[in-house]
Amino acid sequence: MRVSGLDRLSWRPRDPSASLRFYRDVLGLRAETTAEGMLLALGGGPRLLLLTHAAAPSSPLSLRLDLQVEDPDGLRDLLTSRGLRSSGEVRDDGRGWRYFDAVDPDGLTLRFQRPAPARP
Repeated sequence: MRVSGLDRLSWRPRDPSASLRFYRDVLGLRAETTAEGMLLALGGGPRLLLLTHAAAPSSPLSLRLDLQVEDPDGLRDLLTSRGLRSSGEVRDDGRGWRYFDAVDPDGLTLRFQRPAPARP
């Protein structure tokens, strides 16, 4: 048996309403109510679960959510116009990845990144 992929990332936001507005209205994720909370989806990949109903243990872990995007520059401009607090300009990492970081209402760091082009 092996792990075959990431299904979802779950956490308990400090302010569920603010987090829901951020991920649904600013980032444009689809939202669906579940028994545990609010499930947010981008499409066919991993999902985010904002735990609003189920008991969740607190965790001292520091997290960063990395989201793959096609156009970090254009997305940063769009999200900034929607009220996103970006923590800097779009940067290149020297290996072909292009990204910018931002923070959600709970202080979770989000990295919006475009992968390096595939090498022949």
